[in-house]
Formats: sequence, C-alpha cells, structure tokens
Amino acid sequence: MKLADVHFREGNYLRALSCYLKLLSFDPENARTWNKLAVIFIKLEEHKSAIELSRIAHRLICKEMNDDCKLGII
Repeated sequence: MKLADVHFREGNYLRALSCYLKLLSFDPENARTWNKLAVIFIKLEEHKSAIELSRIAHRLICKEMNDDCKLGII
C-alpha cells in the first residue's frame, strides 16, 4: 500500500493504478483501495469507471459499518 500511495502522491497515476490493482488481488474487499482507484480514474478523466469504482467502495464501506454495528450489539 505504501508504494502505491507514494506513486499516487507523486502524480504517477498509472504506476499507482498498477499497485492498487495488485493489492486488490490480495484483498478484494478493501474499500480504501477501491476508493483510491476511483480517484485515479477521476484524475485520468475516466469518469464512468470512477463512478463504478466509487460505488464498489461505497458498498464495501457500508458493509464494514454494518458489521461494526452488529459487533456493538453482541
């Protein structure tokens, strides 16, 4: 994640994209990674893809929040 974040901060979006995609192969439910991909696609002016990636990130964040709430009930 750190290397991907470095590339992202430096504006090397294609390198960051490659790193984040690799991260998703190990952790496909990482909402932060999906969100970073959405931001990259916004920077690359690929807005349709950015919207889809944002939707995935949103769904995963909602799932995490729901799981956390269930833990509070137990």
